[in-house]
Amino acid sequence: MHQELFANATKGLAGVITDAVIQASKGNQAGLIAGTTLVALVQELFAVFARRGLDAAADNAIDQLKARLVEVLNAGLARAEKELGRRLDLPTIPRTLGALVGGWLRGEVSVLDPENPIFKELFAQLAERASAAA
Repeated sequence: MHQELFANATKGLAGVITDAVIQASKGNQAGLIAGTTLVALVQELFAVFARRGLDAAADNAIDQLKARLVEVLNAGLARAEKELGRRLDLPTIPRTLGALVGGWLRGEVSVLDPENPIFKELFAQLAERASAAA
């Protein structure tokens, strides 16, 4: 997907992404990320980071990347719980969270509070796009 990012063993980006997804899934009480959904989310995030993750995976940023990624995923999962059956279903969660992470990597996500009106509106737009693409 992106040799410079994923082939560098010292950065371990694939492991950082996978660990962040697993950590976020353990913290999600609704169990939205499990089994095939967990695998689909990891694959989605690999693609997102291949396209947008060069700055986030810089040597001086990799240490903080996992914690920030978990924070973004937790906010998205908390919002997804409330939007399930309204704007999205289980199969669209990985694509929606991937779009959220992509926005975060581009600096377009400044608020990570799932109850904040700005975050709610952004998440709703991402969920609608993910559902339309399905």
